[in-house]
Amino acid sequence: MKCNRLYGMHAGQALKVLLLLMPIAITSPAAAAARDAYPNRQITIIVPNPPGSATDTLARIAAEGMTKAWGKPVIVDNRPGAQGVIGVQAMKKAAPDGYTLIVSFSGINSSNPWLIKDLPYHYLNDFTHISPMVRAASLLLVNKESPYQSTADLIAAAKKDANRVTYGFGQATSQVMGGAFIQSAKLPTLTDIPYKGQPQALTDLVGKQYDFIFADLSVSMPFVESGRLRALAISTKERSVIAPEVPTLAEQGLANFDMAAWVGISGPSGIPIDIAEKLNARITEDFKKPEVQEKIRQLGFTPIEANLDEFKQFVQRENKVWGDAIQASGISPR
Repeated sequence: MKCNRLYGMHAGQALKVLLLLMPIAITSPAAAAARDAYPNRQITIIVPNPPGSATDTLARIAAEGMTKAWGKPVIVDNRPGAQGVIGVQAMKKAAPDGYTLIVSFSGINSSNPWLIKDLPYHYLNDFTHISPMVRAASLLLVNKESPYQSTADLIAAAKKDANRVTYGFGQATSQVMGGAFIQSAKLPTLTDIPYKGQPQALTDLVGKQYDFIFADLSVSMPFVESGRLRALAISTKERSVIAPEVPTLAEQGLANFDMAAWVGISGPSGIPIDIAEKLNARITEDFKKPEVQEKIRQLGFTPIEANLDEFKQFVQRENKVWGDAIQASGISPR
């Protein structure tokens, strides 16, 4: 599987890169030597979601590659809660030296700025965005015993009695996809039920605590394959290679529905550019390895790559894309 490249650097960015490099030239020899030796101790990757989530899985793949290449321990520190805000706050307190990183993703960087009032961080300025890893489709899921055998059944039931249909979400992207689905299908307002993470949300769907959810394909498939949940649709415009039997929403009448989350590695604002570039090169190389690409494919992800400037542009663009979807869906900040 080939990695998709996000953007190319345009000529006008050369000056910006030069300005970024200038502070490095005037730092002390000791500081420069410390960066040359990077990493010389343990690295921590904060995951703002619980163990078992898609972001957790990808963090562990990245951590394994770093450990093998550099011979230093890389640990994954799960900090779930508050739609990823708890994890981001932990990252912000860390020194910008490359030894504390975070799994950035659509939820904390694209959706939260539009969903949470007085968000205690800025999606761009409080981060050093280092490298993307993947894009991730979601599945529209119902309980195995649900009367809804198709997306059309679910839409018809919601239109008939909105008070009887509820949906859950385990992260911000799931909430936005639910809202976008409601808007695209021209449904009345439905009651939503928030969870701290997707695993808990999916477990409660198995327990019939609500009616449907959009959840990452990678986390959802074990529930589908075991027969506990039923997949009605996939969120992207194309079917997945690991669930080819699941139709797209476009195939079922929602012609323009095409949404996918993204996941990457970032850190606190101010990480020296040479350290950020070293991390970017390491992640990019690891995610091109055939064995890693096969693992990613089996999880239902599409690998993506970008340099530092390209990734920053990507994060900015995705923030607007998800913001537009949130506003069109009528979801109000909480």
